[in-house]
Amino acid sequence: METARLALPGLVLLLIQAASGQANFGGLPVTVTLPESSAPGTLVYNFTLENCTSLNPKVTISTVSPASNFFNAAALASSGGPDYTVQITLSSSATLNARVVNQYTLDITGSCAGVSFNGQIFVMVTDDVPEPQCEEKFSSQVGDTVQVYANLPASSPVYKVVLRQPKLVPATPNLH
Repeated sequence: METARLALPGLVLLLIQAASGQANFGGLPVTVTLPESSAPGTLVYNFTLENCTSLNPKVTISTVSPASNFFNAAALASSGGPDYTVQITLSSSATLNARVVNQYTLDITGSCAGVSFNGQIFVMVTDDVPEPQCEEKFSSQVGDTVQVYANLPASSPVYKVVLRQPKLVPATPNLH
């Protein structure tokens, strides 16, 4: 009987702590996919700061790995009650290139009423930019015939290939 009396207050305290909850990030950790053609300002991810009773919570991107300034500071907005919506977007300097970096890890730190907590967002960058294409004049599978004078010096250009390519994509011609 004595054990039951001692267990009851402990159980009530446990239920009160569970009901009040601690502040945390809802929806983290998460992996999101962004095409490399994403423009500055593109939404990377929305998530929730839950159970924060503070009127002045803070959410920051504490580190980005590999180091980059492609992500804006976390934007925080009240969504009513103890929850806040957090939004991460691409900065104006963002130029994603999946061939250079295909994954970023964002370490997110939150602070509510003096309690700190962490979360992570893994951003996978996908290659969605089409490969460079030869202009139609040179698009034949068998190639083109070019007439060259016999007295042309050996180092002279004979034919110029013009590539159509998407903006910001380096072209590496490969002539056989």
